[in-house]
Amino acid sequence: MPPKEPHVVHRLPWNSATTGDIMTAGRNRHHVQGLVEVDVTAARERLRAWRDRTGEALSTTGWLACCLGQALAEHPLLNVHRLGTRRMVQFRDVDVMVIVEREVDGERRGLPLVIRQADRKTAGQIHREIRAAQHETIGGTHMVVGDGTRRHWMARASWATRLYPRLPRWLRDLMWRRLARDAHTAKRILGTAGITAVGMFGRVPGWPLTVGMHTVDLAVGSIVRKPWVVGDRIAPREILALSVLVDHDLVDGAPAARFVARLAELLEQAHGLDAG
Repeated sequence: MPPKEPHVVHRLPWNSATTGDIMTAGRNRHHVQGLVEVDVTAARERLRAWRDRTGEALSTTGWLACCLGQALAEHPLLNVHRLGTRRMVQFRDVDVMVIVEREVDGERRGLPLVIRQADRKTAGQIHREIRAAQHETIGGTHMVVGDGTRRHWMARASWATRLYPRLPRWLRDLMWRRLARDAHTAKRILGTAGITAVGMFGRVPGWPLTVGMHTVDLAVGSIVRKPWVVGDRIAPREILALSVLVDHDLVDGAPAARFVARLAELLEQAHGLDAG
């Protein structure tokens, strides 16, 4: 019987070039990162009530997108993208990009989905949009999901998906630098804000430290049960660890602080979970 090989060689992930380029482009933005703890006990109770009533778990990411959309609608100075080197565009609609996990060609992939006009939708409506994207028929060359983003040629051109990793690094970096200064194209492809929610799948307390491609990005950590001050007493509560990234080149500190305070308030009030 031949001896087993001492190691196994795998191909790099299918999106390793794109992911690496996004991380590089994100580091070029001057994000200020805040590590926030939010009491989401009331929201978790309503999410469990929804599941008991309907038999289906409501998407936590969808609810977060609903709250983020509302907070940005109330603080529109943060719903912006850079335009060139000296201007920026403030958008009326809040389009939130989330990551949807799909099985493609036998492997799990996280694919972007842009929730259009998230500020005008309930958590239930966003939930149904995410579930539809999770069951959408796609092929191995798709880079995004959802009708709102598949209109872009890059989302459906298989030749572009295969070609991109083979482009020289300087050319790929140039493409991302141009996108970072093209507000309207960036909104169409990336939305106006983003949520990364991988941390919710773990139970180790802590905040994810990452980079972002939007003026405002949320990185969601775990939800843990811990002692919390409620009024004049200490009680066990469910606490969400949330990293909030704000591009300081485009947003001053005071508006950013007011936005974060309002976002935390919406999360604690279980905003968007009353309506279907």
